[in-house]
Amino acid sequence: MNQDRPERGSGDGQPQQKAQQKAQQPQHQDRQDRLPGFLDRVIADYPDVWRAYRMLGDAAAAAGPLDARSQRLVKLALAVGARSQGAVHSHARRALREGVPAAALLQVPLLAVSSIGWSAAMAAFAWVRDVTDAAAS
Repeated sequence: MNQDRPERGSGDGQPQQKAQQKAQQPQHQDRQDRLPGFLDRVIADYPDVWRAYRMLGDAAAAAGPLDARSQRLVKLALAVGARSQGAVHSHARRALREGVPAAALLQVPLLAVSSIGWSAAMAAFAWVRDVTDAAAS
């Protein structure tokens, strides 16, 4: 790859530079996301892997026209489809903090019914409801 020009699809290189700068900061996301405790050690032991992971996420976010709210809902939908309770909880918490209404979050697993089935979608609905109920109390 030619180091003198930005990679294809990155426009003027700005999103890539921002992603690199953000990933180099020793961030662990927001600690309210309750990352598993072992992750702090993984991050400390493998900082280059963590930075690369963060850079990939930042680059993917900057790669297209979706706004932050849409990206958060897509990530929630992917977590629902993957049947990952931890990821559903995490993305639902983040979405609420970012101002996404609870009703929008609850619609995501409802939309998944025809794709992943009633039982899996209702499990995800319960996981989202865990977060929305906790936030409301």
